[in-house]
Amino acid sequence: MKKLLALLLVFLMLTLTFTGCSEGTNDVSSGNDVSSDVSSEDEADEVEVSSDEEPSSEPEETIEDEPEYEEPEYDFEDEDEDFEDVPLTPEQQRLENMLAGEDEELNKDALYSEGDLSRLAKAMNKSKGGKEVTIVFYGNGTNTGRLMDASNADNLYCSLVEEWWEANIGPCKIIRAGTENLTSITACMRVDHDVLRYEPDVVFLDFAVQDGIQSMASSNALGYDNLIRRILQCKSAPAIISLMLTGAEQQSFTMNPLNATLFASAAKEQKKVAEYYNLAVIDFEQSFWDNSVEVVEVTTKKEIPLINWETISTSNTVMNDDGHMILAGTIKYYLQIVLNKLGKISTKDCAYPTEGFFSNNKYMTGSYVSLGDIIEGKAQGYSLNLDTLALSKNEYAYTAENIDNPMTPIIKTWRHFDFIEGVHDEKWVYKEENPEYLTVTFPKAIEGDSYFLFSTTMSVGTRAPDSSSPMYSYHPITVECYNEDGGHLGTVKPATSNFKETTTLGKSTTVKLHDGTAKITIKVYTSVGSVYLHGLSNFEK
Repeated sequence: MKKLLALLLVFLMLTLTFTGCSEGTNDVSSGNDVSSDVSSEDEADEVEVSSDEEPSSEPEETIEDEPEYEEPEYDFEDEDEDFEDVPLTPEQQRLENMLAGEDEELNKDALYSEGDLSRLAKAMNKSKGGKEVTIVFYGNGTNTGRLMDASNADNLYCSLVEEWWEANIGPCKIIRAGTENLTSITACMRVDHDVLRYEPDVVFLDFAVQDGIQSMASSNALGYDNLIRRILQCKSAPAIISLMLTGAEQQSFTMNPLNATLFASAAKEQKKVAEYYNLAVIDFEQSFWDNSVEVVEVTTKKEIPLINWETISTSNTVMNDDGHMILAGTIKYYLQIVLNKLGKISTKDCAYPTEGFFSNNKYMTGSYVSLGDIIEGKAQGYSLNLDTLALSKNEYAYTAENIDNPMTPIIKTWRHFDFIEGVHDEKWVYKEENPEYLTVTFPKAIEGDSYFLFSTTMSVGTRAPDSSSPMYSYHPITVECYNEDGGHLGTVKPATSNFKETTTLGKSTTVKLHDGTAKITIKVYTSVGSVYLHGLSNFEK
């Protein structure tokens, strides 16, 4: 009986444990009643009997509360340390060095020629003495004058060079004098305004890419020669460093940016001219393409390039932050070499050749008046008819842009259009005629070869908004020339090849004005793209 009661008690206790009934329920109360019927004597007997029994071969089953789940602790610092311990392959290390602008081999290969160092040494000594030097970067504005794919102005290669110069040499002032689509020839027209008026100590030239567009490298070479001579002969006697920048061929970049081919620049022609004048040449083009093919990850099946043109650019010619960093590294490498031996360099000016490389002075006398200077009243004797000229960006007419920028004041134009109800699904439509023209009057009739400079940022056409409509008969740009008496001298137009209905690279172009012109009226008809009106350049006879 005692054994039976003891077993019953154990059974009830187990039942209460599994059901999880709390104290005070009916089941628990019932269990307590049974327990109370068991006398203390019976309990003692039960204990005695239990102690006499043989121990069971199976362990007694016990019920315990399950522990709460705890997230395992991870030591992320230890994991990071483990990753840091994994050494980079030589190729991966080279990639890191390249992107930091510190790859010794690439920078060394880029230094095509140190050139004569006298003028650069003079500029460095001036800066080390605490006087501010002026450094002008002149050329294609996509890399020097505008941000484009650089995230901010501090990441442009010219800004990185400025930072290095101030940290390692002394005070300097950087002038980013680049404009879009600037070739060596149009640069000769603008050089007084864009460069020489700043009396620079050092000038970097970047024209290899733009001069090579449309296979114009040979014809632009004369402009490059005359441009160098004009800068060398200016009052401040600056040092010139020729930069050979690069890009990818447009079609190959569009089709396969990971395997784009080298763009045919004007570097070959320009290096010959630079060597003739014993100038420093930094050949970023050849150095980057030669060294990038060496940085590959070798797999069992193929070699994977770790860096290519797409790494440093999102278009076929314009570089991103990484591209600017690598380019700046090649320039700083050269400047550091000169700085290291500065005390041994003579500052006596070099005897540069008196005759040009091509023995042709066609672009040596160009003067320039910017349209921005005319608008601001800085060009004495010139005037601009503002009666019908809307200068607000909210107006659908001529628009002033960068007017406060002394480097590239321009006027940007759009085709006029109106909202016509019931026509073309009640959309804005372009007018067939543009009643608002731009008229510029000169202080006196021009003599010699005079040109008005234009450029486009993309293809420009005159097609109607409805693609099924025929082309308008108007040329995108026409210029009417008048003499001092108001007589009409004739109509001139830029080459039509500069304005196509297909998307192309931006271009610069000029219109040659009639001899004796004292006033011009510019008419712009465009339905695609934008036209920039820069200013007037005159080459004396």
